[in-house]
Amino acid sequence: MIPLRILIVDDEAIVRELLETILTNNGHETVAAQSGAEGVRYLLFDRFDLVITDLQLGDTSGMEIIRKVKELDETTIVFLMTGCRDALCRVKALQMGADAFLAKPFDLDEMISLIQFHSVKYLAAGKLRMHFPRNDLAVSE
Repeated sequence: MIPLRILIVDDEAIVRELLETILTNNGHETVAAQSGAEGVRYLLFDRFDLVITDLQLGDTSGMEIIRKVKELDETTIVFLMTGCRDALCRVKALQMGADAFLAKPFDLDEMISLIQFHSVKYLAAGKLRMHFPRNDLAVSE
């Protein structure tokens, strides 16, 4: 599996922690944001290969996160998680630029497979940039 830098944006701590654990155990580096505003701050000052966001965030919509991600770096893979099973939600998310739609509760193995599929697809198309931690943001001694 290709190791990715992944931003998780979800206002539910249990979901963030579960995803962080599963993704880290699968060789990925994760950063978690508990709100849309925090997620946007991370996006402005760091780079990620994949962003996984919930649709319903306390302070904003996952659709707004998708828009911001694609505005900043269209090569970033985006997954939208939601309890909404309405086909219109799925269509709108995909039109906004989401690469995958995960209906809650989703199968974690399916999510890992989707991550692998999209990372290989983006890499083959020359779109995956393989972002690593930005050392230039570190405080020097």
